[in-house]
Amino acid sequence: MKYKLIKNFFTNYEVDLCSDYMGLQHRTNNTKFDFNQSHGDTAFYGDMLFDVLLMRKTKVLESEINIKLLPTYSFWRCYSYNSILKNHKDRPACEFSVSVHIDSSGERWPFIVDGKEFYLNQGDGLFYKGNEVFHSRPTFYGDFYLQTFLHYVNAEGEFADHIRDKRSYLGTSKV
Repeated sequence: MKYKLIKNFFTNYEVDLCSDYMGLQHRTNNTKFDFNQSHGDTAFYGDMLFDVLLMRKTKVLESEINIKLLPTYSFWRCYSYNSILKNHKDRPACEFSVSVHIDSSGERWPFIVDGKEFYLNQGDGLFYKGNEVFHSRPTFYGDFYLQTFLHYVNAEGEFADHIRDKRSYLGTSKV
């Protein structure tokens, strides 16, 4: 399976929490911008809140795709007017990815995987093999679009050494 739509991957509570959090982070952002894949949208790699969700959603995703996973990293972005996500494949740490729609200014914006358009509702996740399939988004003409990406590798696969994206702090135990 190269991709799969997972309805309500995030609960309504998780969506609301993330939307509020991302909105505050975006409005106070002075340093976290992505110029590689966008024109300078707010973007956060390895944000603590989203790394917690990355870990907590591991078992949910495992049950959906029937593969034992190791979390690598989270990434979220607040896309803005005129954003585009160029057609690309990801690096090995993104062997398995889930793109989750959090919130928007009301516009529907397709996520394109292997040439197929997916329109996500809030909380829906689109699973895809990030390092195998091309994925992109066309130009966005709305005000804002909040999206998070959770990335994993096969626990028994060739990229298992990318666990935690080789970061040492990200653990699996409580305090």
